[in-house]
Amino acid sequence: MSCMQSFSVAIAAAALFVWGPGGVAGQDGPAAGSASTERQQLAAVLASDRPHAEKLSACKRLALIGNADSVAALAPLLSDAELSHAARIGLEAIPDPAAGEALRAALTQVKGELLVGVINSIGARRDGQAIPALGKLLRDGDQTVASAAAAALGKVSGSEAAQLLEESLTAAATAVRPAFANAALACAQTLESQGNRERAIAVYDRLRQASLPEPILTAATRGAILARREEGTSLLIAELSAEDEGRFMAAIGVSRELSEPHLTGALVGRLAGLPPARQALLIEVIGDRGDVAARPAILQAAASSSPEVRTAALRALATLGDSSSLELLLDAGVQSEPEVSAAALTALAALTDPKVDTVLAEMVGTAEGPMERIVVELAGRRQITAAVPALLKAAASPREEIRLAALTSLGATIGPRQLSVLTERLVASESDQELAVVEEALKAACRRSADKEACAEPLVSCLPEVPRPVRLFLLELFGELGGPTALKAVSAAALDKDEETQDVGTRVLGQWLSPDAAPVLLKVARNSSHAKFRIRALRGGIRILRQMDLPPESRLAMCREAMEMAERDEERVLALEAIGRIPSRQALDVVVSHLDTASLKAAAASAAVSIGEKMIPCEPAAVAATMKKVLQATDDGELVRRARELLDKAETKLPGT
Repeated sequence: MSCMQSFSVAIAAAALFVWGPGGVAGQDGPAAGSASTERQQLAAVLASDRPHAEKLSACKRLALIGNADSVAALAPLLSDAELSHAARIGLEAIPDPAAGEALRAALTQVKGELLVGVINSIGARRDGQAIPALGKLLRDGDQTVASAAAAALGKVSGSEAAQLLEESLTAAATAVRPAFANAALACAQTLESQGNRERAIAVYDRLRQASLPEPILTAATRGAILARREEGTSLLIAELSAEDEGRFMAAIGVSRELSEPHLTGALVGRLAGLPPARQALLIEVIGDRGDVAARPAILQAAASSSPEVRTAALRALATLGDSSSLELLLDAGVQSEPEVSAAALTALAALTDPKVDTVLAEMVGTAEGPMERIVVELAGRRQITAAVPALLKAAASPREEIRLAALTSLGATIGPRQLSVLTERLVASESDQELAVVEEALKAACRRSADKEACAEPLVSCLPEVPRPVRLFLLELFGELGGPTALKAVSAAALDKDEETQDVGTRVLGQWLSPDAAPVLLKVARNSSHAKFRIRALRGGIRILRQMDLPPESRLAMCREAMEMAERDEERVLALEAIGRIPSRQALDVVVSHLDTASLKAAAASAAVSIGEKMIPCEPAAVAATMKKVLQATDDGELVRRARELLDKAETKLPGT
């Protein structure tokens, strides 16, 4: 080796040392310069006696930057047991035809695992020129090689590849036949996507007639049906008649993928003669299609003697039914079979025909027996506001089940002005169960309403009359409502003489979702007689000051008040963090004043840096002076770094610099 050659190899080796085993260099590349020079150096490494690890890294690097000139260096390594894989990866990534030619040439030069690897790379490149050679390998005595060749043909795809796979399928050994068939399926899917439906259908049909595992036959049948589009209906119906359960279930799945309008009639026509379990599954598909042309057949199925079929038909009427289905569904709703009744009620709640609401609203006041409870429930589930007068009467029914159903439905139908109907029951409920229903109805009515303030007013009015457990429930509900009326009530509760009321009041206040609760919380923190509630209120107030938008002056004033009231350093630290979000000279002065307090200086330093980062454009002198104090007060590495950067920036902005 000449001195110049030795020098080139040494440079390449040094570059590989920089890349490491992963073979990924920085954007600037090796010191040698251009990508062309680098490729030459890498080729030299591959041609040398350098260690295996360096050659492996060179292959990996060429996978990133290689071109046609790199093929000659990589191709000989395809027969190297240790480097073949890396060389293949490099060749796979080179788009030049020379890389494909090298891989095709290797098909006759390597064997066993190395051959399988080369075949896989050809498949990854989808090299159409390799189809004839891959076709020959389908007959290879090594089943692994034959299967790999089939898989590669499936990736290359096209009519020629499909034909080779079809011709080889019959004579193929049982062990490799699934690989051949899966590859043919891939070809058919590609042909179909390319618009060659006739050829795709021919492949699917050939596979359906072959002796293959059931999953492949199912996939081929699915492909044949979908590729035929409208003409696939007859094949689908035939599959729905198959005795084999797997084929039937596959056909059910395919029927959900077809959107052709004429399919509904064909599916309905296939219902007759099917066992109940299969009828139920097919009815579900028909219902999901939403084609009202199927309504007569579904209504007929809803009268079946089979509960399974009836239930499926009733569920289907949720999408296919209208007001003409109302009587049938109501009759089914009062049946003793739970599944049948539940399916009917679900369908009744889902019907979109507006006439249904009109009929049900009239029935709420006239229905008797089991039907009364059902129509009362439906009035709520469908939120029929026209039924409210009748529901109010039903809420006074002597029958508990009717009374409770009506109260629940009122929660789904009344507005804020009618809430007193429910609040009155908070005092006059006849049982714990009824009280629980009333409370849930109130929650539902308040959550539905857009006017939360109007909801709060009748609730606050009833506070003096209700027992303590109900009062605590209302306080929780006020937390969901928000608004000034609810806030005032909860604020009073937080300072109530009753400890349990204070407990709930301060907890609800502490979770308030609007900034107007901040001064209220500070007031509670200042005036509460219980340390636990003072701390809770103070922390709740600081949370709002940290997280919600408030005018900077108001925020700072309340933060200072919180600092003064805080009895523990934990709350003082939280207040300093809140002040750290206020970009003002006054806020900076407050946090600086705590840099000398041992237990607070870390929080004060952090807050000072945060404020300084926001204020540096307008107050560089103040920021510079503060950062010097921060650097003296803290040894926290990250804070020191940020403070130094701020100090440098601030000093460059000072006059005379």
